[in-house]
Amino acid sequence: MRKRYIARWICIVMILLGVIIAFTPESIHAENTKKETTLSEEEAEYVKSCGKIKVALYTSFPTISYYDKKADTFTGTIPEIFRLLARRTGLEFVFVPFDGSTKGKEFFEQTDVSVIAPVFQNELTSVSSLVGQTDALFETKIVMLVRKGSVFTFDSDFVIALPKTYFSGEEQLRSAYPNARITYCENVKEGISMVRKGRADATFGDELYLTYHLQSPY
Repeated sequence: MRKRYIARWICIVMILLGVIIAFTPESIHAENTKKETTLSEEEAEYVKSCGKIKVALYTSFPTISYYDKKADTFTGTIPEIFRLLARRTGLEFVFVPFDGSTKGKEFFEQTDVSVIAPVFQNELTSVSSLVGQTDALFETKIVMLVRKGSVFTFDSDFVIALPKTYFSGEEQLRSAYPNARITYCENVKEGISMVRKGRADATFGDELYLTYHLQSPY
């Protein structure tokens, strides 16, 4: 019963995301706090009895889901949607930091979280039958960031700073560049820093991630 309802709320979250993705967190709050959600008697009873739902959120996906260690809080579209869902339904969510270096199925097994958001799908992704997953919400590209003027070929000897969240792509990178040396970094921001400081020749990341960090003054 619990998993059934959690799955339903995940679907609601995804629907809200599709509607709200263009709004800023401030406008989300302003536009939606006045609205009410009508729950069935069974749903209302579930909300009262289900207790706190633990949600694992990515810690280093700026604008989508980002964890500020100093403030001990999450910012971004995803946490704002869960806060909105809590206000509209009465559900109570507890956010748990997730750095993406562990496969979702393994993270579920190692912790007592009920939801991971967001998750990333590609041709390397294999979803366990024990885990429910929504359809993809948007498409993006994984791209290589290199130092200006650098050119790499199949047999080039160079250093790749690979963010831990992209560990599933290591095999493909080794196949494409067999002589490359792969070193893991904590996140995309650190990968960019390593390239800038000459500690790595290239890094990989989501096109949205890289664009954000390259344009950010911080």
